Amino acid sequence: MDQDIYKCFSRKNISSIVVYGASQGRGYSSILSDLLEKSSSVVCENMKENEDQLCTYVCIRCRSLTDNQTLTLKYYERRFIHSPDESLKSKMNSSKEIPTYEEYIFNVHLKDEFPDLNVFFLPMNHLKLHLSPNNFAKQFTELKTIVKESKPPNSDFAFIPGTAEFESKRKNPHY
Repeated sequence: MDQDIYKCFSRKNISSIVVYGASQGRGYSSILSDLLEKSSSVVCENMKENEDQLCTYVCIRCRSLTDNQTLTLKYYERRFIHSPDESLKSKMNSSKEIPTYEEYIFNVHLKDEFPDLNVFFLPMNHLKLHLSPNNFAKQFTELKTIVKESKPPNSDFAFIPGTAEFESKRKNPHY
């Protein structure tokens, strides 16, 4: 029996989804748009957007052919968690020394249009390539804190295990 993913999102009042991550996040967001079209009466249109020079993402708008409702699916590429960015200081009007990209995304960029569903695919392989296990755990904890503080009550977050890891990191006994 085919599952209508679009109807499931519609029943749960989900009209906007953001997928965050490195290469796996990109792949999963693309697969989701393909599944929406194949399992539903939905047409998806790919578009690239760059709203403000600091935040580039891929946006896919899916429209139901039966009720004309839309679902917006965005993918934000992120290869580093909690990385300070000097260029964000003026955008945030922050008294903090240097805000991070994540603070900007969740507290400024998405503040007025926070997605209904936010999905992170872990382990974020590109992060694991460059971080020690302790730094990865620390930065991931900081990310969860930012997420909890910025999330409105009607928005959900999902942290989903990815299906692949870089072999060299997977074999490392510290992970």
